[in-house]
Amino acid sequence: MWLLLTFALLVSGDRFFDDFDDPPFRPSKHRELTVYGPPKSRSREEYAKPDSICLGKEDGSYSIGRCKSKFVSCSGGLPSWQLCPEDLVFDEHLQRCEVASQSPHCTGGRVRPTPPTSPVPTRPQRKVHFSCSHKKDGLYADRKHPCQPHYYSCSSGIATAMRCPDGLYFDPETEMCDRHNSIPACTGRPREEKKPVAIKSSYKRPKPVKFDCRGKPSGDYANPWAKRPFCSMIYYTCSNGIAMERKCPYPLFFDHKRDECNRFEKIFACTGRHYVEKPVRKPIKKPARVPVPYDCAYKKDGYYVNPKAKCSAVYYACVGSVAHKLQCQYGLAFDPESQSCQQPSHVRICGGRPVPPTKPTKPPQKPVSKRPVLDCSDLRDGLYPDPLRKCSRIFYSCTNGRTVRMECPPALAYDKKSMSCQLASELFVCTGRRVVSRKPYVPSKEPIRRKPVPFDCSRRDDGLYPNPKHICSPFYYACSNGIASKLDCPRGLFYDPKRGVCDSYADIYLCSGQRRPKTPTPVYHRVIKPSIEFDCTGRPTGLYPVSEKACSRYFYQCSNDLAYKVECSRGSYFDPAYRRCDRYERIYVCSGHHQPVYRPRVQKRPHRPEYEKIPINCVEMGDGDFPEPNVRYGRVYYSCSNGKGARRHCPKGTFFHAKLRRCESEESLRYKYAKTPRPRWYKTVIDGVCAQRPDGNYPVDKCSPKFVTCSGGVATKQLCPVDLYFDIERLVCDYDERIPACGGQRPKPYVQRREKQRPSYPPVRFDCTKLPDGNYASAACSADYYVCSGGLARKERCPQQLVFSKEVDTCDYEYNVPSCGRREKSRPSKQEESNDGDY
Repeated sequence: MWLLLTFALLVSGDRFFDDFDDPPFRPSKHRELTVYGPPKSRSREEYAKPDSICLGKEDGSYSIGRCKSKFVSCSGGLPSWQLCPEDLVFDEHLQRCEVASQSPHCTGGRVRPTPPTSPVPTRPQRKVHFSCSHKKDGLYADRKHPCQPHYYSCSSGIATAMRCPDGLYFDPETEMCDRHNSIPACTGRPREEKKPVAIKSSYKRPKPVKFDCRGKPSGDYANPWAKRPFCSMIYYTCSNGIAMERKCPYPLFFDHKRDECNRFEKIFACTGRHYVEKPVRKPIKKPARVPVPYDCAYKKDGYYVNPKAKCSAVYYACVGSVAHKLQCQYGLAFDPESQSCQQPSHVRICGGRPVPPTKPTKPPQKPVSKRPVLDCSDLRDGLYPDPLRKCSRIFYSCTNGRTVRMECPPALAYDKKSMSCQLASELFVCTGRRVVSRKPYVPSKEPIRRKPVPFDCSRRDDGLYPNPKHICSPFYYACSNGIASKLDCPRGLFYDPKRGVCDSYADIYLCSGQRRPKTPTPVYHRVIKPSIEFDCTGRPTGLYPVSEKACSRYFYQCSNDLAYKVECSRGSYFDPAYRRCDRYERIYVCSGHHQPVYRPRVQKRPHRPEYEKIPINCVEMGDGDFPEPNVRYGRVYYSCSNGKGARRHCPKGTFFHAKLRRCESEESLRYKYAKTPRPRWYKTVIDGVCAQRPDGNYPVDKCSPKFVTCSGGVATKQLCPVDLYFDIERLVCDYDERIPACGGQRPKPYVQRREKQRPSYPPVRFDCTKLPDGNYASAACSADYYVCSGGLARKERCPQQLVFSKEVDTCDYEYNVPSCGRREKSRPSKQEESNDGDY
C-alpha cells in the first residue's frame, strides 16, 4: 500500500507541490508522507489553530473534514500536515488513503462493492537494470550517468526504480532531488559551501530539581516542601531515577492519593477532610419534535382539514399556533362539520350525506362523595392534613389551586409537623402521648480496657488453645500478638483441641473416648475403555509428557484412568520436569540450559528473651497498650496482660499515639493532632478558651446559632444549620421552640409501655450435653421420650396406645416392646389391626 502511495506521489509530484514553495526534494525513507516547507494561505476552517489541533489526542492520523484528501498526523502533541494521492481520500476509521466509494467515512458506513465486470487494470512490473547485492539499504544514482532525474532505492537487496519530480535531478552526495545547477555531478563545479545560519534554539536548559528520585519507582510525587505538606500546585515526576518539576493548571492542586490535579476543597491533604460530591441530576433531553407541513399561524385552536386532500383520513390540530398531525382510523375520513372521524358516506366533502343530529343524552352523573374536599384556591402549594380527622391516613396536595387526594400506606398516618407518613403508634394526635427523644450515643473518651483473662499468651504463638484446667470444655482461648481472649462454643458444643473446632460431645475423642465413625468411600465400577496412544491405567490424575526426553508441544492428561491428548498454547512447549507449558528457552529438554532456581530468603526471627524488663508496672496499670514514658509520639509501646508486659514496635512509618492507644501514620498525626496551619474556613478562637476543658461543644450565648468546639486544646467557631439554635443544656442544635433558653418548651419524655413477659416454659430435666444426637426413652414402657440434637434436649410423646421402644428407636405397641414384658392382654384383635391404616 505504501509503495502504491509513493508511486502515485512521484507521478503527481508537480500537482502535490503546487501549493508550496520549491525546496530541495528528498524522497522520504519513512512510511508517512511529510510535506517540506510551510503551506500557503488556507481557509480558516481548514487550518484553524494548527498548534492546538493535536492537544489531548493520542499519536496517529486524524481527518480534517469528511471525505477529504488532506489529513493531519499527530506525534507527541505536534501536528504534521499530510495529503493523499490524486483521486484518494483519507479514512480515519481505516487509517489509510482509500477510494471514496470504498471509504465508510464517505459512504456513511456501507462500502459500495465494485462490479465484477470492470476489473481494476494492473500495470506490469518493469525490470530494473540495477543490482543491490552487497549494498546497504539506501538511495543510489546510475553509475554510467550520475546526472539523471531517475535513481534507485535498495531495500533488503531488492532494487526499485524511482524518479524525481519534473525539473529536478538526483544528487548522489546528498541523496536528494535538487536543481541542475546545484548538483556537482551535473555541472562539474564543486559545491558551494554556505555558511550555516545560526538558529536560536528554543530549548531551555531545565532548572536543577531538588527532588531526589533515587530508589523510587517511576510516577508522580507531591511537593513535600510546600507550606501545607503535600498540598501544592507543583509536583515532581520520576522517570528512571530522573526528576522533573511539573505544575498543575491554575487553580488546581496536585492530589497524591488520586495521582491527578484537582480542586483545593476536594484534596484531603489540603483540607484535612474527605470530600463528598453532591449527586448531579442529569438534564432530561426533550425528544426532537418532527416538523409538520402545516402552518397554524394566525389560526384559532381547533381541527382543520388536510389542504392537499380534503376527503382524507389525515387532519391537523392547531394548539397555541403549533401544528400537530393526526389521523383517523382505517376506513374513516375527517368531517369538518362534526369535527370528528366518520364514514366517507356520511361526510359531505367526500360526496356523502351527513347523519341527522340526534339529541345528546345526558351522561350519567358521577356519584358525588359526601366527604368534602379541601379547597386549595386560597392555599399555598404543599401538603395539608385531613380537615375532618386529626389521625387519618388521608391528606391532600395543593398545586396551583388544584386539590389531589392522597393516602398513606396501612398502619401509617399523616404527620403535619414532618409533612410525611409516620407510624400511627408514634404520633401524638393518634395516641395522646409524646415520644421521648432518645439521646444520641456518645462514645466514651476513656480507652477500652479488656477484662483480665486467666491465660498467658506472652510466650505462645498466635492461634487457638484449649482450656488447661479441663480438656473437654465448652470454651477455649485465642492468642493474638501476645494478648489472650476467651471464646465460647455455641450452646451444647465443646472444643476439640485436635481439629480446632467446636463439635458435639459424642464426636470428640478426648470427651467421649470414642473415635468418630469413618464413612466408607463408595466403590465405582471402572468403565472399560478402548486402547489409545497413552495408557493411564494405574496412574494418578495429572499431566504426563509424550516422552521424558522429547521436546513436544503435546502432552497427556490422565483423569480416572482415561487419557486425553492436549496441546500447549501457541509459542510454548511442554516441560517434562515441571509438568507445565513454558517457553522454549526455559525448558532443558528443548534448549539444553537449566532454568535458574530462585530460593526464597528465609528471615530468621530474633530470639525473644524469656523475661524482659520494661519501664512500666503492668500490675498497677492493668491490661492494655501503654506508651513509652515521657515520649508523646514514639514507635515503641508496651502491652500488659495478666500483670506481665512485653515491648512492641509500631509498623514502619507509624507512631504510637498516647491518647488513642494505637499506632497512627505520620500524615494523620500531622493533620489531626499536631498544630498545623488551618484552612481559611478554620478560624481559631482566642487562646485559653479550651486550655482546661475536655473535648466537646460549648455555647457562646444563651440563644445563639454559634458555638465553640474544643479538640486537643484548640477552639474553633461553629455554626448550626439554618433555622436551628444551640441548646446550652443538651449541647446540640435544635429548633428554638424546643429550647427553654430561647423561650420554648422542651417536649415531655415519652414513656414506653412495658411489654408483657412471655410465659416461660419449664426446662427439660434431661442432660444431652454428653450424649450423641438421637432419641432416648424417659422410662421403661413409657409413651414419653427425649430427642437430643446438638447438645439440646426436647421432650416428645408417642401417639395414643403406643409406647417408645429403644430397641427399634420408634413408637410401637406394648406387646412388641420387650421392656413392657410382652403383655398379651393389651394386644389388639386382628379386626382392630386390620382397621389401622390410611384410606
